[in-house]
Amino acid sequence: MKQTPKITVITKDVCRDLRSDLDAALIEVGHRLGLSIKVGNMRFTNTHVDIKITADVLSSTGEVVDSRTTDWPKYCNLFGFKPEHLGATIQITHGRATIFGLDLKKRKFPIIVKAFDGKMFKLSAEFARRQLGVQ
Repeated sequence: MKQTPKITVITKDVCRDLRSDLDAALIEVGHRLGLSIKVGNMRFTNTHVDIKITADVLSSTGEVVDSRTTDWPKYCNLFGFKPEHLGATIQITHGRATIFGLDLKKRKFPIIVKAFDGKMFKLSAEFARRQLGVQ
């Protein structure tokens, strides 16, 4: 069995190798736990590396459960919408988009829409209501 050489200095190449090994291991752990686990930013010096790891709950269809979507029924009335407006199609400057959810941290642009090309945009509640024809 070939022995892996011991790392004495952390470099960009070491971080790349570490990321690929962690990604492979986290896929297995994620499948076992029903989570989507990903390696995020890595910051390193020559003797230390900080690694951000995020985990998201998966729905029964295998998609990541997004709090921006799950928050819609609870908070949409604060912005003048109804729960059934989630998923509605509206016209934006980039074409047509569907209402994806709410980002409660964004006071001016709390409405999140997803364009048909997959890009996400944030809109003011007033603009989204006007596009839906809601008073």
